[in-house]
Amino acid sequence: MDRRAFMSLLGTAACALPLAARAQQPGIPAIGFLNSGSAAEWAHLVAAFKEGLNELGYAEGKNVAIEYRWTQGENERLPAEVLTPKRQELLHDLVPTAPLVAMLMNPSAAQTPSELRDVQAAADKLGQQVRIFNVSTDRDIDAAFATIVDQRIGGLLVQTDQFFTVRRDQLVLLTTRHGIPTVFGWREFAVAGGLISYGTSLRAAYRQVALYAARILKGEKPADLPVQQATAFETVVNLKAARALGVTIPTGILLRADEVIE
Repeated sequence: MDRRAFMSLLGTAACALPLAARAQQPGIPAIGFLNSGSAAEWAHLVAAFKEGLNELGYAEGKNVAIEYRWTQGENERLPAEVLTPKRQELLHDLVPTAPLVAMLMNPSAAQTPSELRDVQAAADKLGQQVRIFNVSTDRDIDAAFATIVDQRIGGLLVQTDQFFTVRRDQLVLLTTRHGIPTVFGWREFAVAGGLISYGTSLRAAYRQVALYAARILKGEKPADLPVQQATAFETVVNLKAARALGVTIPTGILLRADEVIE
């Protein structure tokens, strides 16, 4: 993982960097905070970011200013995390007898070519075919779900990409409406009503980026900061969604889950 990927918060299209002389108050430094979502949607991650700053002695409005910019999903795609094989394993454990599952992918995402190779390798290992649906518009999503339902495809994976993140509620609604067991990439999908999620803890990522921003404010050079791989991953299971889908979550998945939503 390079520094650009790290500072883009592992694909959440968020970044926090000190700004040189654009503080809202004279005499205090400023941090620019860019996120492709909305302030209301990601308030819990902003809170995690502020917590990270507080750990190194910075408090918004006192000795640091934060300038927020929210692009509402219209930014360019940035590299995202690839944890896809693990999600494939979870889906296989969930629907082990399904000969064919589907995956929604954004063809314009930077990580898609390498992720396709990983998907195929994992599918061969699991003995389960994966049909890829390239989607880049809402119409593509509707068409993909129509095909998945018509062909009775047994399960679904959703790529961890900002195109899908900003359509979280739409995707959760469609998987529930059509009764499709689905594994998503981030906890926020399961909280919104999705069946299962596995991926990086966004809260931990935002906190870590805040710590790096604070270290830069204290005088460290960005080039000297060590590159860090994501270390906090979480599996979240939504039992309410399982009941709505008529799906029984295997005991093994429940035992491995970091959080079970009743």
